Amino acid sequence: MNNAINLALSNREMLTQLTREVFGRIFPDIRLELLYDVSHNTCKAESHKVDGVERKLWVHRKGATRAFGPGHSALPERYQAVGQPVVIGGSMGTGPYILAGIAESEERAFSSASHGAGRAMSRHQTLKQWHGREIIDELAGRGILIRTRSMRGAAEEAPGRTRTWTWSPRPRRRRAWRAGWSSCVPRSASRGEKSPPEQKTSPPTAVFGVMDREEGDTMDKCKKHLIVGNDKRKLRTLLDHITAGSGWPVAGIRGVPVRDVAHGPHTGYLLQDLGSGEEALAASMDFSGPPMVEKFGVDTGAIDYIVGACRRQLLESRLVIIDEIGPIELSSDLFYTWVVEVLEGLSPVVAIVDRPYLSTYARFGRVHEVRDDADLEAVQDAILIAMQP
Repeated sequence: MNNAINLALSNREMLTQLTREVFGRIFPDIRLELLYDVSHNTCKAESHKVDGVERKLWVHRKGATRAFGPGHSALPERYQAVGQPVVIGGSMGTGPYILAGIAESEERAFSSASHGAGRAMSRHQTLKQWHGREIIDELAGRGILIRTRSMRGAAEEAPGRTRTWTWSPRPRRRRAWRAGWSSCVPRSASRGEKSPPEQKTSPPTAVFGVMDREEGDTMDKCKKHLIVGNDKRKLRTLLDHITAGSGWPVAGIRGVPVRDVAHGPHTGYLLQDLGSGEEALAASMDFSGPPMVEKFGVDTGAIDYIVGACRRQLLESRLVIIDEIGPIELSSDLFYTWVVEVLEGLSPVVAIVDRPYLSTYARFGRVHEVRDDADLEAVQDAILIAMQP
């Protein structure tokens, strides 16, 4: 348990540092200092009174965190007079609460308090009630911008999925301190939320979650383009022209045929991550499989590796290119999942789709069929115009 807790703390320190580095790219002189680090969902060895007798217990706090009251021996000096701070995070649409532990909670809940508002419904129920696009539009109207690769992910975090915490000057109306677990301290309001009455509030708290790349980025079908045609060489040239014409940073995956001799038959296929340039041999006549696609054995591990490399580049990109969605690539479950993620996401996508799979993906965007050279220029112009903000 100690190892698990130490690992969790180390992960949070690394995420904090990575956050500093990302902000530092835009604001070189910024200082982001850690104010308070709350541990939760842990198990700690502590001494508590049970039936009036002091006992050593293993206190497992699930969905809860420590909330020692004032004067507790485990508290550092700065919190001795006020009790242990407790942060109850809000949803994407509501602000957080800051509480402090009280002495009475030791008898009632082994000095514990909740660390979040809690779900009012399951993820499955949430997805039935809300749609990602609706959530993004609703929160945008309140000044909260969302950046996400998945509409499903946005829907799962709908503000209405959590229990509502509305302001009341009477603390007994809130469960945590009504139960005698903790006391409330004044808080600041989140964007789009009314400030507590008769309280001076700080400026609105920044909502750090997933931020929109541009206000114009939407999940409209006009920004998802699926191209079908028989001449794959010409289709790949079309992707190159669209990439150059957009002028945007690109992420995505390209298929590169492998030949033993120039202009000879294909003996395999490389997959290349467009962002990093990493590549891997995904299929070869020398591979024995399974799986097998016609005469090629497929290395799904190589496909998964390139998908992972591509995912790391997505946040730096404005356009996703997929060449192609076909039987070799779809041998990987991870590739299939990634394709759905980007087609449901906010970034423009241009993909070549093998005709047998078109019916599966046509619902995500506009379909363009390239039959001859005349179609190439028309499709290129249509896609570049549609992708403009």
